[in-house]
Amino acid sequence: MFLSTDLPHVRRPPEPDDYLLYPTKKVYDGRGSEGQQKRATRAYPKKRPSPQAVHRWWYRQLQAAGLVRRDVTHGLNMHLARHTFATELRRVAGIDAASQALGHADLNTTLGIYGHRDQSDLEVAMEAYASWLEQQREDSIVPPEADSS
Repeated sequence: MFLSTDLPHVRRPPEPDDYLLYPTKKVYDGRGSEGQQKRATRAYPKKRPSPQAVHRWWYRQLQAAGLVRRDVTHGLNMHLARHTFATELRRVAGIDAASQALGHADLNTTLGIYGHRDQSDLEVAMEAYASWLEQQREDSIVPPEADSS
């Protein structure tokens, strides 16, 4: 599915071979009415962004979301964030939801990466079991007046 709005600095809808993130460059664009230099932004949506550009974009998004301070540019990479999101989503909504959110075509891909269990999964399962067991005990207690038949 493509974006439904025009690409910034390109003034056209995206095409299938455009990159979501693409390089831009400030260029001289003549003189203004008072003789000042005008600048324009040229965009290259068919050109792959450099790894450094993607890294800078990622940390700008984290800063805008308030997840890191302005001077932080390392420590929370995209892969770690994706993995954390998928693991938490699997715990809350199940492996099917995680697979769909990650865009995996095959559930086995998701199972192979996120199907593992960890200590917190066991703790949650044991708490659920203890609650169920307590409910069973409460349900099996017969009030004295019900026993005198």
